[in-house]
Amino acid sequence: MRKHLDHIENKEEVMFAVESESDFGFLNTHTEEMVGYLKPRESEVILDIGAGTGDHSMNLARKLSTGRVIIADLSKQKLSAIEERAKSHQVYNLDTCGLISSTLPFADQTFDAVTSRLGLMYFSNIELLVTEMVRVLKPSGRLSITLWNTSDHNLWMSHLHASLIRHQGITEPSLSTSKLFCSVDQVPMARYLRVAGLKGVVERIVKWNALTAEMQEYWPYLYASMTPVAVDTLIGQSELSKVNEEIINDLNSMYSESAVLETSAVHFYGQK
Repeated sequence: MRKHLDHIENKEEVMFAVESESDFGFLNTHTEEMVGYLKPRESEVILDIGAGTGDHSMNLARKLSTGRVIIADLSKQKLSAIEERAKSHQVYNLDTCGLISSTLPFADQTFDAVTSRLGLMYFSNIELLVTEMVRVLKPSGRLSITLWNTSDHNLWMSHLHASLIRHQGITEPSLSTSKLFCSVDQVPMARYLRVAGLKGVVERIVKWNALTAEMQEYWPYLYASMTPVAVDTLIGQSELSKVNEEIINDLNSMYSESAVLETSAVHFYGQK
């Protein structure tokens, strides 16, 4: 982890410190895959859910000459940080919307495209959220989302899932357990999408390599991004703090900063 982040204990401070400096470049391959499918058109209105540091949203917005990107997230602090980052990058065709649940506050058939890059893992009812994402899509609208691939394809995630299971008192992951930081083996995403009405659903594995040092920075951001809505529903704050300590210790003790960790996500996409 960067030395100047080591001493920061307040979660909002971690979030702003990271967001002011980093787009998490190791996710670029991932982002390019999603934008390549969506092919944003100049006047479209696109919804991005759980927008992270906002780099995926800004990449989309730059391709829209008269269109806009709407960013929806559970965290008001994160949305404020994204607004400031967008201004600093001279991206002005972004709007933000705070969420309080998996229900989306938009009318049917509002958006030309809906996307979420690893953002669904913060929501307590992913099946409902997917239904909502398809509902607000216009006919023939495109949907593009990603989830982490299984833990055996993401070594750092195996430590995370083991710690979550240990502190939630769960013997093994299943569809009935918490979706906090979920991977594709915990969520039947393709079925959710088809039941919601998405057509031609495709799954593609997106692979990239990340240095341990990058994951050491990424994990504190994920931890800082957790909202009271997600934490109260999925795992207690005190237990999540214990998970945070374990992950930092694992990454620091088991891998050198220059070690390369194979990482992958699954990209789901289709049309309404």
